Amino acid sequence: LLLPASAVQPAITFGCSLEQAWGCDVAQLQSQQLADWVQLYEQQGYLLVWREQHAYVVIKQNCGQLQRALLRAVWQAAWLESNTVTTQQPLQRQQHRLQQQCSNTALLKSSLDALDGQFGEFLQEAHGLGWNTDVGVFRVGKTRVVL
Repeated sequence: LLLPASAVQPAITFGCSLEQAWGCDVAQLQSQQLADWVQLYEQQGYLLVWREQHAYVVIKQNCGQLQRALLRAVWQAAWLESNTVTTQQPLQRQQHRLQQQCSNTALLKSSLDALDGQFGEFLQEAHGLGWNTDVGVFRVGKTRVVL
């Protein structure tokens, strides 16, 4: 049984462009902000932007184990969803989108730290339940980024 993308939680878009991920022209962002974000995901096969309770996953061109990277992104998005609360109205979110991205670095770092500490245990539990974590059905866009 496959659910429509709108029914899946956490909400994730895989294989999007940098502009889609950030929700704006990348030229509007500070170069240091982008550099910090890229450095944060140096060890991952993807880059993730968390905004408006939605994960936007940019896949790196040289991503070796795509299925594992996507599963890690799902785990990270689930952590972010369960550890953030949205209280702003839609208009406020629109007005402060870039400012929110600037403050998200600490949140993303926390989620990556949790991922590094807990993903192995998640895999063990999944395998113990009979899951094959090497195969996944992910709707992935064709966009890849070269860093």
